[in-house]
Amino acid sequence: MIATRVVLAVAVLTTGLFTGLLVYIVGMFQAMLSALDGTRFTAVMGRFLPAARKNVLNYLFTITGLTAPVVTLVLLRTHLDSAMFWLTAAAVVVFLAGPILTSRFAAEPLYDVMLGWDADDPPPGWQAARDRYYRINAVRMSSSLIAFALLTAALAQPTP
Repeated sequence: MIATRVVLAVAVLTTGLFTGLLVYIVGMFQAMLSALDGTRFTAVMGRFLPAARKNVLNYLFTITGLTAPVVTLVLLRTHLDSAMFWLTAAAVVVFLAGPILTSRFAAEPLYDVMLGWDADDPPPGWQAARDRYYRINAVRMSSSLIAFALLTAALAQPTP
């Protein structure tokens, strides 16, 4: 059962790092973005989004944040009655629904729209798109934080 605790600890670590990244984006980066006019907002996002989308840490944290808990569930497959199993299972569902699926089906299409804007002439509804970006980030951050708390609680359980 040492392997279970190690893999679960990796899940806690990577989910915590990913959550920290999202807390930074929501708490600080978005505050900076809110002070910008449409031209500057579009220019900043035009530089930020391509780099953030392809950043190796983004892939590392999301892939590991999902696969490590799944591996933990496999290791716990004979202990379906344990709190460790159910807390980890709940974390997988929350992390999949929040950061993973929200990114794929809400954030990524919005990024494509924003990257199509002309920085010298942002579209009339750019503020609505910015606000939608903020809401998507709030969903991803909240669900990542919940998944992190669930995994931390799972790790605090006695090994079955």
